Amino acid sequence: MQNAQQGMILGGDLYFDFLTDAGASTGFGLAGNANRLIPKVESETLENKLNGRDTLGQTGDSYTRITSSTISFTMNRYDPDIVAAFFMGSAVDLPAVAAEAYTATVTADHGEWVSIGTSRLVTCVVRNSTDTITYAVGEDYEVDLLLGRIRTLAAGDIVDAATLHVSGTAAGPYTATVTAISDKWVPIGKDGLATCVVKNADNTLTYTVNEDYEVNLRLGLIRVLSGGDIVAGATLNISGAVEAATGRKITGGTRPVINVGLLLDGKNYVNGANVKLRVWQAQIRGDGDFDLLAQDGFPALQFSGTMVTPAGKTAPFELW
Repeated sequence: MQNAQQGMILGGDLYFDFLTDAGASTGFGLAGNANRLIPKVESETLENKLNGRDTLGQTGDSYTRITSSTISFTMNRYDPDIVAAFFMGSAVDLPAVAAEAYTATVTADHGEWVSIGTSRLVTCVVRNSTDTITYAVGEDYEVDLLLGRIRTLAAGDIVDAATLHVSGTAAGPYTATVTAISDKWVPIGKDGLATCVVKNADNTLTYTVNEDYEVNLRLGLIRVLSGGDIVAGATLNISGAVEAATGRKITGGTRPVINVGLLLDGKNYVNGANVKLRVWQAQIRGDGDFDLLAQDGFPALQFSGTMVTPAGKTAPFELW
């Protein structure tokens, strides 16, 4: 802070260092947008009261001592790590879906979509019939990864009616065996499904979706319909492809102690001066509720915690 007297209207980026259980740094990063940040020093005053004829109720001695240093903050935008901290858990990467290789041979038809024979593609490479030329997507052809088809472009290097070799990877396969329960949703064991095929126990009969069963691809649930051909209690073999997933999953209620280092890179908009706050270690916890179905505004994460003075430091925080 500057030496001169000043008022403060601050904006700033709050960086988080999620410390390991041993207190080691994992590096600083932005975890969202902090719209409230309150460092506070708690204290109590001890008073020695007088009880004399003319001094009853007066204070003979007084001593104020620091009891703790606390910090509270609110995040109205957040990444998985800070959400995990609110729920006293961890954020882990979603498991990678094992991709399945595919190959196909198709005939170019300028301006028309040609099916590759495999849908839900992850990658797609197009070569000539001798595999000596690799064509450029967007210049020589377009590809629809979801439906698994390509369209050659007349302005590109692919000759109309040419034989093309197409290869790449598609969404990974899955298999499952479940027991039918009429009109109730049953977990398949995988979510984020791309396709779902349901057969009987010996794989001799393929059932019809929306007649014999319904499927929720997002959640990986199947519901056998009582008016269909599947008997309650029957064993069903299920197979298909899983969508490629990205992101992180939060496992809540697994870490009772969460320590972070904090660094505020702030600016005083009154005079343009820099303002910084450094908290070496704060043991934080979530406060209040986080309404996942809030409709009256963006829900915020509220935190509070105790600032700790680690070994080698003489104060729990610095503000300058």
